[in-house]
Amino acid sequence: MGHESQIDYILFPDIRDIISFGVMDSSINFLDHLPLYACFSCSTQPTPNQKVPSSHTQLQLRWDKADTSYYYLITGIQLEPSLRNLDDIRSLYEHREITDNDIASRIDCVYDEIVSIVHDCAIAVVPQT
Repeated sequence: MGHESQIDYILFPDIRDIISFGVMDSSINFLDHLPLYACFSCSTQPTPNQKVPSSHTQLQLRWDKADTSYYYLITGIQLEPSLRNLDDIRSLYEHREITDNDIASRIDCVYDEIVSIVHDCAIAVVPQT
């Protein structure tokens, strides 16, 4: 159909730190949903280097063989509480009932929830090779 939309969310405490964002169109993506990418600036703390064993094999999710209708159903159900949580955070922020540090912490928690849910649902539904 040639139509494209960007309806996914990128949560960030300060919009000025976002350098760029867009939609990725990869030839190995078998979904009707294109992933988003974001480039942003942030400060980090140094961490020790961890070596990945050479025998480590990265499995590829085979979305072309997945029951995507079921994936959409279970992710929608699992993500509903996170959406309500985001609405609550936004409301608190709009009414100045939350500090910038607290909102950043809450957004980090919601982000962790979303990543965990999407990962767990994909592992449950999408074959890997």
